[in-house]
Formats: sequence, structure tokens, C-alpha cells
Amino acid sequence: RRKSKPPSLTPNPLRANNRGISRSVTDNVVMAEEHPVLLPQLRSALSCLYGNDDGDPRRGADRNEAHEFLLGFKSSNARRSVTSRVQSQKDRVRGGGGYHVGNGGGSEGDAPNNLSLDQLAEELHPGSIFLSCLALAARSRAGHERMFAAQTLKHRCRSVKLVETLDIEAEDGIECGVARLVLAWEEVRAERARLSSGATADANGVPGSAALAKKSNVILTAWLERYVPMLINRCGGGAAGPGCAPSENGSLLNGAELFALVVRRSSSSLLAGVGNSDEGEQREEKIKGTLIMLSLSVAMYVSA
Repeated sequence: RRKSKPPSLTPNPLRANNRGISRSVTDNVVMAEEHPVLLPQLRSALSCLYGNDDGDPRRGADRNEAHEFLLGFKSSNARRSVTSRVQSQKDRVRGGGGYHVGNGGGSEGDAPNNLSLDQLAEELHPGSIFLSCLALAARSRAGHERMFAAQTLKHRCRSVKLVETLDIEAEDGIECGVARLVLAWEEVRAERARLSSGATADANGVPGSAALAKKSNVILTAWLERYVPMLINRCGGGAAGPGCAPSENGSLLNGAELFALVVRRSSSSLLAGVGNSDEGEQREEKIKGTLIMLSLSVAMYVSA
């Protein structure tokens, strides 16, 4: 039985449109308790490192292992690693007639395999660093967990590109999540290069600029529909429901519920707020930058 895959991020002519999102992407939020893929391991490592060892000598080895995990966790960058692997592949085949994603047509199933991502998937953490830290900041009451989450988020926001900082697609794994998005943008970039070399329309006769905007919209719409609900659910806000608000007795929302409320109110304008004239990854950067800003604003508010 084949393993199910998340929705495609590559252009689909049945869904392609140039009108943005017609409804809130958070309509698909499932009201169930979820957590980021890496969160249990992260909490276990922090508990091992900062907990009481009770004089057990075996705890020393466990702490070393936990320390190594946390170092790798903080430095992991799946998007950059996959992008680097794609660039290496392009450099190797550049002399052979150009670079093609998959079998020349952007095959979703073949492209990641052609990039030999098996080893890369073993080296990287299969989950989102940003989402795990955000969930800790929104849910945890432990001081050492909140401190680690804040330090990691601060470091990544200051030293990593925005498209790499919000790495939520890593929740679907390296192959089905990160590589799929990178390769989708690679197709758009290849088409832009073809058009800039003299072509005026794509293979279907659609004018170049319109075709690129259409493909970018499909990719971004699929990303928003897949990952914005995941961002809400796995931070703990999904169970609150679309109408989450302060209760009648005036009690305040917790961090996860407040985050869900803020993102739901902003989600419908995420794609509309970026122009079609921007290149694909620039539009992705603006969307992710907005989500990061909303996330950190709520985290700072509830921590004050």
C-alpha cells in the first residue's frame, strides 16, 4: 500500500487561477489536538539536560546525547540543505543541455529521488524547528523550555532567511515537504529563464508574465491551504475552533488560542497582500514574514 502524500505544490491546471484565495485557508482546520513532529523529542532532551539526575551516573551519557540533539536542532536548516543539493545537481548537468526537474516535466514522484535525498533525510531532523519552538512558547509553563524556545527563535530570525526560518513544510518530511516546495520554485525559475531568453509564451501559448504569476499563485495557494491550518493546530489552537474568543466570564485566551484567533483573522489576506509582479520566492518570503511577525507578536504578548 502506497504511503499517502500531502497536496501537491506544483501547478495543477484544474486548480490554477489568478485570483488568489477565495476563502479563508483556515476553513480546513481540524479541531483536534496535534503537536509538532519534533516536540516530544525536544521536550525530552530539555528535561534530560535540565532535570535532576538523582545521582545516577548513567544520566551523564543521556545528557551528552541530549546536548548533541539540541545543538543539531538549533543548527538544522532543511531548506538550505535541499536548495544546496539542487544547485549541486544543476551544476553537474549544466553541460548536458540544462537542468530539468524530474523527467523533464516536473514529475512529483521522480524529482526528489533524482536528487538522492535519502542520505539528506537521515542527516536532518524530520520536522519544523520554528513550529516546535513556537509550540513550546505558546504551551509550556516550564521556564527552561520557554527560554530555549525564545533563544532559538531569536537566533533563527536574525541569522536565517525568512523562507528558511518558517520551515513548517519540514513537518511533512524532507522529500514530501521541503524538496517538493524547492522543486516547485525550481520549475518556475526555469520557466522564467526560458522566457527571458526570448520566448514570449509558455508551452500552452499563455503570455509569459501571466503564466509565471499563475504558477506562483497555485504554489502559494497550495502552501497556505496545507500549512496555515497545520500552524494553528500544532501550536494547540485548533481545538479552540474558528470562533474562539474570550469566554462570557471574561477569562483570557491562552497563547495557542490567541495565536489561532490572530492567524485566522489575517489568513484571508496573506496572498492578496503580495503582488503578482514579485518573483515566486519573494512572494513566499513576504507571506512567511507576515506569519513570523504574527507568531512572535503573540509569543511576546503572552510571555509579558
